[in-house]
Amino acid sequence: MNRVQASALLRSLRFEAIVSAVRLPDGDCEQIFREAPSCLGSTPIIFTTARGDIDKAVRLVKAGAADYVQKPYDVPALVARLRQIIADRGARNDAPKENTAVTDAIMISRSMIDLKKRVERLAACTVNVFINGETGSGKEIIARQMHRLSARADEPFVAVRCGSLAGQDGERRLFGEAIRSAANGSKFRRGALEQAGRGTLFLDEISEFPANLQAHLIQVIDSGRFAHIGDTETEFPFGARILAGSHLTAATLRERMSPDLINLIAVVEITVPPLRERRDDIEPLVNALLPDVAADLGTPPLAIDAEALAAMRVHDWPGNVRELRNRLAQALTFATGSKIGMADLFHEEIALPEEIAETVNLADRLSLNDARAEAERERIVEALALNLGRIGRTAESLGVSRVTLWTKMKRLGLSLQPPSKDNAATFDRPAYGRSLEQRRGTTSARDNSPKAIIKR
Repeated sequence: MNRVQASALLRSLRFEAIVSAVRLPDGDCEQIFREAPSCLGSTPIIFTTARGDIDKAVRLVKAGAADYVQKPYDVPALVARLRQIIADRGARNDAPKENTAVTDAIMISRSMIDLKKRVERLAACTVNVFINGETGSGKEIIARQMHRLSARADEPFVAVRCGSLAGQDGERRLFGEAIRSAANGSKFRRGALEQAGRGTLFLDEISEFPANLQAHLIQVIDSGRFAHIGDTETEFPFGARILAGSHLTAATLRERMSPDLINLIAVVEITVPPLRERRDDIEPLVNALLPDVAADLGTPPLAIDAEALAAMRVHDWPGNVRELRNRLAQALTFATGSKIGMADLFHEEIALPEEIAETVNLADRLSLNDARAEAERERIVEALALNLGRIGRTAESLGVSRVTLWTKMKRLGLSLQPPSKDNAATFDRPAYGRSLEQRRGTTSARDNSPKAIIKR
């Protein structure tokens, strides 16, 4: 398979896992890996490499690949490694430390603030909830938030990728297994239903839930009980709350799956807006994700320059938050400068609108808050000079009270000094660059005007 064929498949199909050579007949697979984060999503990739490409394979693993094997490799060992990776992704227990900064960061825009209120209300009840949203939009983050805010917060959160339940092992992963042996008696392997306990079971991409298991899950939800595979006599209670996510709506799923199952799961339906519809969330998301991604890679976090940030605001983000994280990971891995630039994030060309490009050119100037403070500082300086340092008159001329003026002066670092024999009251101010008079060129070293008595 060549690069063109591989790229086409990545854009049209979803894979449980991928095995690829580092070098393809018509180019380097590393380029595909860097250029298609929205298509790859969280799909694990194992690279096969010859001895001369080991450094490149290591670099790809640091950038997010699952593993690499050196040619010639043991096929059974590779298959076992693939099964392990898929199983690990199939049922993921709640991490001991949850990055709540990311959860908070995706709830800045108006649409997400409204969603946050719904999540908080749903956390207080026990109904099953269906979370609709595009791939990578943060459905699991919302599910974890709902669990964290609920009375079940101290219980397990178990996330199951429904696509991993296909095949012979799927039923065992969900229900668990009783393994009987004449020598050792019975052993039990816990499934996701048992692992969830009285916590939360999140069914990721419920649209991929196997058809042969749907009736069994309906029975579990209805009865509140389940049995291990291989031991139908012993039943276990099922008390977890079910949250499910999909890029398809509940109405669509009712047509494609058992409507009874969807009705039991989608008691309430909420929607996570795509990232392109909530661009206000992009910058706080970047600020929250960068330290997390850098820690995973073992690299220091880099700042993002103004042009790159502007490009992120106009990009459509087809892979949503997952694509954002993947692009940050690859930028941190491959960036050569002291900051992450637009080329580090986007290998495809991004055309910035003219008004945004003009804004980027102003990035080296004062920030909005600094500019506002400087303008306010200069206005007070001029007013004090014109009123010979008299606070009462200065406050009146500015249309504020004396207390307000004193407060602003303290915040801006301006301090009034008692009048001297030769001059009226003066005040000191910190050196914030050139003064307004210096920029205008209106004050000389021997100027005895009221403005000249202000000590800077």
